[in-house]
Amino acid sequence: MAPSLLVVMIAGYDTSFVLLTFMLRFLSNESVIYKDVLQVSDALAAKSGGRIGSQAFRSSALRSAPIINNNSR
Repeated sequence: MAPSLLVVMIAGYDTSFVLLTFMLRFLSNESVIYKDVLQVSDALAAKSGGRIGSQAFRSSALRSAPIINNNSR
């Protein structure tokens, strides 16, 4: 599932709606994962004074899935 999400994210701006819809549907069906996501977002909000900025999301995402430079042409 994760590779297909990555393809949708990279594909273009109009697919962002599809990605968000898919992720919200997925979270609504998986209560354990939803609780984990909620816990992480609450922790990010607590660190930044109640507001989660884009930098907090970026640093959290990079911590869990760092960018790997790939020059395999």
